[in-house]
Amino acid sequence: MRARDIFPIAQKRAGVEHSDGPKTVSKARPGGTFALRMMSSRVAVRSSTTSRVRAALVGSVVAAAAPMTPARSVAASEGATSAAPYASAQAYRHLLRAELALVRADLATAHDELRLALVYDPTSLHLHERLVRLALSQGTLTKARRYAERARAQVGDRAPVLRLVAEVAKAEGRLGDAERVLRAPQARWRSDLETGLALAHVVAAQQRRPAALRILRRVARHHPRSPRPWIDIANHHRAAGRWAASTSALAAASSRAPLESSAARALADGYERTLRLADAQAAWVSIARRAPADAGAALQAGRLALARGHRKRAQRWVEEAVRRDPEAAVGLVFLAEGWDPPAVAALREAVRRRPSDPALRFGLGRALARSGRTWEALGHLGRVPAGAEDYVAARVLMSRALMRGGQHQRAELALEVALEARPSSAALVDRYAELLVRRGRREAALLATQRARSLAPLEVQLWSTELRLLDRLGRGGAARGLLKAAGHTLSAADCLRLITERHLRRGKRAAARVAAGRWVRAAPRAFEALLTASRVARSASSARRWARRAIGERPRDPEAIAALGIALRREGDHSAAVEHLRRAVRLNPWDARIAEAWGDAAAASGRRDEARRAYASARRALQGDRRALKADWRRDWRRLQRKRRRLRRPG
Repeated sequence: MRARDIFPIAQKRAGVEHSDGPKTVSKARPGGTFALRMMSSRVAVRSSTTSRVRAALVGSVVAAAAPMTPARSVAASEGATSAAPYASAQAYRHLLRAELALVRADLATAHDELRLALVYDPTSLHLHERLVRLALSQGTLTKARRYAERARAQVGDRAPVLRLVAEVAKAEGRLGDAERVLRAPQARWRSDLETGLALAHVVAAQQRRPAALRILRRVARHHPRSPRPWIDIANHHRAAGRWAASTSALAAASSRAPLESSAARALADGYERTLRLADAQAAWVSIARRAPADAGAALQAGRLALARGHRKRAQRWVEEAVRRDPEAAVGLVFLAEGWDPPAVAALREAVRRRPSDPALRFGLGRALARSGRTWEALGHLGRVPAGAEDYVAARVLMSRALMRGGQHQRAELALEVALEARPSSAALVDRYAELLVRRGRREAALLATQRARSLAPLEVQLWSTELRLLDRLGRGGAARGLLKAAGHTLSAADCLRLITERHLRRGKRAAARVAAGRWVRAAPRAFEALLTASRVARSASSARRWARRAIGERPRDPEAIAALGIALRREGDHSAAVEHLRRAVRLNPWDARIAEAWGDAAAASGRRDEARRAYASARRALQGDRRALKADWRRDWRRLQRKRRRLRRPG
């Protein structure tokens, strides 16, 4: 059949009489449908695969001008009376209309068009799959199951059909039925990659993680060149908190597909979480070299180089990131490391290029504030508009900068503006209450916390802030009543957290140690629980074990790294303690307590020059962290002064 044979049919569809050569077309019927009778079999014999595809494309384009027939019965009659070469063209036309409806988010029209396409091509697996997925997206599980079973009846027990039936059963919660469908026959899921992965997902959804891992390893043996089983194995290990096993599985996936970007990035993240910073840096360097236009990979390589102390190499990677993407806020990556001059320079250039970008304004103001240039930082932070994503964070930074400058009233106003934009934020309420306490307005701080807790009753930090304020005001009975109320609202782990923090505030370390142990048992992977257990542990070995578990949850957290350094110092390993505490200070140079612990470890190991630098860093951090009571601040300052004078003495 040639393309010229399509046009008479299109004209007939439009209501135009036509007769040409060996074909005759019947007259128009009232319903708008037409029966095409082939009077010569010569055309059907000469039609080939190429001519059918050409006829389908031309027919779909020409028929698009005709009005759409919405009635399913009419389409069924057309499909019954039309010749076979025209059935695929009609199905393709309705499929195109379904695609256009999906682009317009008109799901009902897309569903009708797919059903009409299925009338003309009832054995199409692709159409059945589209209908099933559309029904699943609409939440109509009964329709999805009916379409999946119809596909199984029309196409047979092929692997894609079985996966479709199992997907519907999994969506309905029938995990056992989904597993039985994928396991029958037994040998199919072993040889088919997609079926094996789907079976592993169904088994994992039944909380049978070891069985899912066995299936994935078997699939990996049958498909040695595919990285997907190893990626799924790594995801299962990561969900269980086994970062070392996850990293080894990702290494296997990366060796099978070196150009797989997602596996390479996950491998770099796994190296960093297991504190293999050299391997993480090498992985990011490899990604950056394979993707010449990827500025983010260059930034990650620079960040890891800076974390390892290679500042010149980090600066080169930052310059490379600027070359790849001049509009990126490349200086933001250095803020967590405490290396502010490159951040300020890079962000100044970015703001000069795009002065109306609020994210760049916020980044530059943050870098300037951390560098000590308070008033210049306020100028940039104040230009962040109210509708921007960083508006609240900019007001919080303005409040902090104003507090350092001694302007407490303006700092309070900045926090009040931030609270108006986000009234139920636990971090904002906690900061606002702390500011009110510093100004001696504890009753106002308590009222603000209670109002925020009524807006967000499940936010644990708000309960903790209110409990701390009640203890400061000396209202022990109200504090005990608040703990009882928390027992009816919060989970057991959150209640144990509140009890542990209260014992620590009251100086009861033995009771805090018992509560922290119960807290860890209630939430084994809670970072705060592990960190608190490390701080209150009786022995140095227990403190080191809890700190390492906390680092496994958050590898770049300065508090966890400092806890490990303090535990190593308690064990007598001063050199290792100095290394960890130095890295913690590099990650957070504004914590005077961590810097002082670094100085103590350096002095104990005989590194007097490094100890002086550490105490100087603690003094700089203490200057920007004047606490609520000036007596406490003066006491810390005098203690640092005494330690520095002691280092000046010979021997």
